[in-house]
Amino acid sequence: MSDVAIYNGNVRALQSLVEAWDREANGESFGIDLQLDYVLDDMARLIADPTSALLVMFKDEKPVGFMGIVFFRSPTGPQWIAQDHFWYVHPDYRGVASLRLLKAARDAAKAMGCSHIQLSASMMASGMHDKVCALYEKIGAQRFETTYIMKV
Repeated sequence: MSDVAIYNGNVRALQSLVEAWDREANGESFGIDLQLDYVLDDMARLIADPTSALLVMFKDEKPVGFMGIVFFRSPTGPQWIAQDHFWYVHPDYRGVASLRLLKAARDAAKAMGCSHIQLSASMMASGMHDKVCALYEKIGAQRFETTYIMKV
């Protein structure tokens, strides 16, 4: 059984999982560097900021997945929206574990008073874009936006 919780611990304990993310993203990052210290600093910022959270999934006390979430007031009305900032689940734990992490994100959004959660399907994390889109549709999410990126 995996446990998912809002994480308030030392982000250095997540270093090996971030390194696994970097190895998997290698070659598919669109020229965006994934640097360990930047990711860990960003995770620490998510923990410290009351308008964000860092969820971490553990299996036998070992971190196997994480999701950063930011909460913001919608530009179109008074509702609050949750947005995944990034997320990664180690390949050995995908499947049901990924569903549990997504459920925890939805629960965190509800707890923060959000009316919606936006979930991204990035090619940067791995070449699993289509599988991630299918996963989102499986849990009832609908396509909402398409994002493009280019160097400036």
